[in-house]
Amino acid sequence: VTKKLSLSLKVGTDLTNSNYSRGSTASIFGTILSASPVMSPVVYEDKIVRFTEGVAGSFQRSNPPLYELLNYGYNTNFSSNLNTNLAAKYDLSSVTKGLSVRGQVAYDNFYNQSALRNKRIPLYKLAYDPNAQNFQDSIKPLLIVEQTEGPVSFAGESYDKNQKIYGEAAIEYKRSFGDHNVSGLFLGTAERRYNGKNELPFNYLGLVGRVTYNYKGKYLGEFNMGYNGSENFAVGKQFGLFPAGSIGYVLTEESFIPKNDILTFLKLRASYGQVGNDKLGDNRFLFRPDAFRVANQYWFGLNQNRQTGYTEDQLGNNDVTWEVATKLNIGADINFYKDKFSLVLDYFTEDRSQILWNLNVPITFGNAGIIAPYNIGQASNKGFEVELGYRDQVEGTDFGYSINGNFSFARNKIIYRDESPKPFPGLLETGNRINQPKGLEALGIYNTYDEIIQEGITSSYEPNLKPGDIRYKDQNGDNIIDDNDNVNIGNPNVPEITYGVNFGITYKGFELNTLIQGADNVSAYLVGESVWPFIAGTKNAFENAKESWSQQRYDAGLPISLPRLTASPQDNKHNYRRSSFWQQNAAYVRLKNVEFAYTFNTKLISKIGLKSLRVFVNGQNLLTKTDMKYFDPEIANSNGAVYPMVRTFNLGTNIQF
Repeated sequence: VTKKLSLSLKVGTDLTNSNYSRGSTASIFGTILSASPVMSPVVYEDKIVRFTEGVAGSFQRSNPPLYELLNYGYNTNFSSNLNTNLAAKYDLSSVTKGLSVRGQVAYDNFYNQSALRNKRIPLYKLAYDPNAQNFQDSIKPLLIVEQTEGPVSFAGESYDKNQKIYGEAAIEYKRSFGDHNVSGLFLGTAERRYNGKNELPFNYLGLVGRVTYNYKGKYLGEFNMGYNGSENFAVGKQFGLFPAGSIGYVLTEESFIPKNDILTFLKLRASYGQVGNDKLGDNRFLFRPDAFRVANQYWFGLNQNRQTGYTEDQLGNNDVTWEVATKLNIGADINFYKDKFSLVLDYFTEDRSQILWNLNVPITFGNAGIIAPYNIGQASNKGFEVELGYRDQVEGTDFGYSINGNFSFARNKIIYRDESPKPFPGLLETGNRINQPKGLEALGIYNTYDEIIQEGITSSYEPNLKPGDIRYKDQNGDNIIDDNDNVNIGNPNVPEITYGVNFGITYKGFELNTLIQGADNVSAYLVGESVWPFIAGTKNAFENAKESWSQQRYDAGLPISLPRLTASPQDNKHNYRRSSFWQQNAAYVRLKNVEFAYTFNTKLISKIGLKSLRVFVNGQNLLTKTDMKYFDPEIANSNGAVYPMVRTFNLGTNIQF
């Protein structure tokens, strides 16, 4: 606008119309995974046939994928998203050099409408012709209408909307005094967000301060301060002060390290500070008590009819406040051998305190759910990261290559949570990793009655153990397998170790890039139809069900990988208790990406009016090496009913005019 004042306006919007099945991803892929081949409906002579009678009808305990896709109708969805931002900056160099002020306001609005529609699909059943005149006609089934096709019907609609109003104002200062370089920032923010569900708006306030200093790019220092305010806490506890600072030292700028081609850059750095978390999940306004809740627990009259009543709901916690994470990072950045090698080293710790957690109260207290969570939890996380790279160009040629590898390790630990005393240490969560799986330690499978008798073990989950049952370790020595024998099994579902290698070569206009990634110290625990053969008595099984224990397989010395087959596996039965038997090692190495490309010579393509032309072919998730069976190792703990990892190939071009 003027030499000192600049304005900017950004406006973006998108409108989306979509149409999709009402069957959920979990339900569709769950039925793909578990549907028995004798379940219906099936397609016969281009008609959908559903068996409801006789032996075939007894298998209709759930629906196969075809039915999940067709029977639930479809949704039409419309959404609009608007983002606006207006900003201004004013140069105050006339007051003092390097000083300026700026501000911005932003408004975002999102709206979504979903209309649900049903349509009854035509269904048929099969029957034999009682009036058939010959054998061929008598064995040919007839299609009989069981359900006629219905019109599209409206099944309701839903709306979702939210909007956010945000503003900030800042004073900035940046100036150099000879070899001394300083900068400063003081920033204030305010935000109000509506989620469109008739709730009170979400409100946040904040102040940020930052000061930086460096001398000749050699000695570096920075101090930050955040003073944040949240509506989630009671008056007097709404604001939290979170300071942080960092220092850096570039040794290669010192005179005692002369310029050389061996060590070209060495920087040491460290940072320490705190951040706060006010996100309480669904527990909003914990400092206020809830009035009451509906309780179907009152009985009146001679017939003892249950009546709807009300009872006291959650009490308020006036002391709820910020969760705090204190972070330390020590690292180094090193370049050597003419900057061809690069090395980045980091060691970090994070100590979290005042974590919101439920109190452990004695059973004599009554309903523990009426006590709000308190800031009592403590956890720690520590680890390191290493990144090593090499890049070079063969002298006198157009051939270049690079390789870059990274490795990280991080382990967390629960320092404190309010737990009741446990009779055995393996039952405690304190001292273990977050989400550490616990269960029985499986020692294989009983093969004979003599093994069961000699061991003298009884199971609280199965009164009569048989050959083919899983053998568990009696951790406490009472000769009874029960929940007191649970211990740590495997690793959590979040890997402690991640690593990757990126390799690339270039020759003239050709490029080849590959990315390999991997993870370790990670487990996946799968349940239900994903690993238990014929769950519910009617569902499918993986091919390894043939390796279930049987006397014949044991006598013949054939491979055995599963316990004896039982009808309707359930997690309360002996062989299907949570144990290491059903846990899988989810470590993997994956060829994540490969791309081959060619960029045409600019002199050549300029003759047809192009600035650049690049063609490429690439693929993702090409090869995976893992010990995990049947599922992708990155699947979360589940029954396998998730959208699978896909292998993708792309052929494309980038053109600039």
